[in-house]
Amino acid sequence: MQNQRNRWRPESLRIATGWLVLFLCVGLQGATVVRPSAGEPTPTEKFVMAEITAGRVADLDTAFPDEQRRIVRGAFLEELLAGLRKDCLIHRNGVQIQGAIVRDGVDLRNVQVTNDVRLVGCRFDGEVNLSQCVFDSGFSLSGCTFVSTVNCSGLKVGRDIALKKAVFYGPANFEQLQVAGLLQAGGAAFLSES
Repeated sequence: MQNQRNRWRPESLRIATGWLVLFLCVGLQGATVVRPSAGEPTPTEKFVMAEITAGRVADLDTAFPDEQRRIVRGAFLEELLAGLRKDCLIHRNGVQIQGAIVRDGVDLRNVQVTNDVRLVGCRFDGEVNLSQCVFDSGFSLSGCTFVSTVNCSGLKVGRDIALKKAVFYGPANFEQLQVAGLLQAGGAAFLSES
C-alpha cells in the first residue's frame, strides 16, 4: 500500500499533467468550430428557396415591402450557397436574391460555391468573410450595402464578379482576389478610413 502512494509523487503528477496538456493541445490543433445548423427556414427563407428552385429571382423587395419581413439569416445563406440545404434544389440559373437583409455575420471562408450567385441590393449588417472562398461561376454583389468588415482575401471567381454600386462602410479586404472574367466595380464606394 505504501508503494502505491509513493507512485504519484508531485514530480510524477507534474509530468503526467504536462503530457495531458500537450496531448490536448496537439489533438485540438486541427479541430474546427462548427456553426450550428440554420435549422428550419423562416417564411421568408422558404420563399427564397421556392423561387430559387423555380429558377426565378427571389425578389424580396417586391414580395415583402416591410423591411422586417426581408430578413434572411446568415447561417441560412451560408448553407444555401455551400449547397448544404437538402430542402432546396438549386435551379441551373443559380442563386438570385434581391433585397435581402442579413443582420448577422456570413462566414463562407474556404467554401466552394458551385452555382452562379447574384445577391443584388442586399444589406449585410454583420461581418462578411469570403476569404479563400471559390465561386466556380459568376458572383454579383451589385448594389449591396456592407455595414461591417468584409474579408475577401484570396477570393477566387471562375467567371465575372460584379460590385457595381456596392457600398462598403467598414473595412474591406480584397487582397489576392482572382477573377477569371471581368471585375465590374463601377460606382462602388469604399467609405472606411482603414
